[in-house]
Amino acid sequence: MNRFTGPVRLATRDDIPALDALIGASMRALSVGYLSDEQVQAELKFVISPDSAMIDDGTLFVAVAPDGTLAGMGGWSRRRALHGGDEFKHTHAADLPDTLVDPRSEAARIRQMFTHPDWARRGVARSLFESARAAAEREGFRSLVLTATLAGIPLYESLGFRIDRRYIDRLPNGIEVPVAEMSRSISPL
Repeated sequence: MNRFTGPVRLATRDDIPALDALIGASMRALSVGYLSDEQVQAELKFVISPDSAMIDDGTLFVAVAPDGTLAGMGGWSRRRALHGGDEFKHTHAADLPDTLVDPRSEAARIRQMFTHPDWARRGVARSLFESARAAAEREGFRSLVLTATLAGIPLYESLGFRIDRRYIDRLPNGIEVPVAEMSRSISPL
């Protein structure tokens, strides 16, 4: 298998259909053994979808495969939300103020990290993470925080994140999904 060496660029609104398909493919294939089919479907219905605010803010990146398809997506946010996309924000708007965090005292959020199954374990997520980390550092952030599903924890630990707390995300249909809040310094390891 070839390592990912393709370009990483900022996502645009024109990418949204491809981002949505990428998220679904990634969750369905890479969550096997970590989440049940029922949990994956609930996550896709209630929580995970492309985040147009990140696109508009210029903080969501895509990794482009040699054939022009998307190998992955991921980025960072200066906004308060730790996870979710447009659909989640729509159904939880009252619960999620879309305020900006202060880079001097709060962490940038690593968000929307998904790799297409055809590109899993080939360096896509690391490339996207490094693009996000460097951009957040340029904005003055000194630390990073994220919410990880069980499938993402091994990757984030390899990137220097530590688990701060584990909890259960109870979705509107009653499905419970175990997740972890993780953090690290923004400085490269």
